[in-house]
Amino acid sequence: MCRIGRTFTLVLIVLSLQLCGCAGVGVTRYYDHAVVVSAAPVATDIGVEVLRSGGNAFDAAVAVGFALAVVYPEAGNIGGGGFAVIRDGQSGVVRALDFRETAPAAAFETMYLDDSSEVIEGASTVGALAAGVPGTVAGLYELWKEYGSLPWDQLVTPIAKLADTGFVVDKYLWQSITEKAAALSGFEVTARQFLPGGKAPAVGDRLVQADLARTLYAVACSV
Repeated sequence: MCRIGRTFTLVLIVLSLQLCGCAGVGVTRYYDHAVVVSAAPVATDIGVEVLRSGGNAFDAAVAVGFALAVVYPEAGNIGGGGFAVIRDGQSGVVRALDFRETAPAAAFETMYLDDSSEVIEGASTVGALAAGVPGTVAGLYELWKEYGSLPWDQLVTPIAKLADTGFVVDKYLWQSITEKAAALSGFEVTARQFLPGGKAPAVGDRLVQADLARTLYAVACSV
């Protein structure tokens, strides 16, 4: 059995594209010690392993956040941002950590308008001008620094290895990449990474992300 180590309730939401609403929430099962939930089974398994290795809820949340950057490129990524909501189970005090993206210093009010003051289609949603200054890495680091218990590199290095050696593509990821193939094909780097041979990796293929792995190794060694 694993112990959280601190009586906190933690909700970590990593955002980059959009949030989906829910029709309702119901309890399907109670857990006596801990539970890890994410949008990708591989990331969930990593969080469970962190808890079994003696990490607390925050260690697991950090590891899952970085893992989603590898296995859930649709939304989980180190180029975006998010929020963490933390509740102290003993005092009831609730804290929030906002690490959403911010506008670049060179951004200006009319950057998405043409000379006629009309909105340039896609300028704010696709390409370099659509990106903000990322907050994910800084936010996860702050969460770990304040509440984590395991060494930073112990949480991040396995995620870098996951990107380096790859993971098996499931039906959901195949469908997600296929649906976004037109947008991905518009850029050489994303086409090369996610559309090898001009199409999404098949279910059962191994997806390796060498560039992302190098970045994550650097993040793991940064503390």
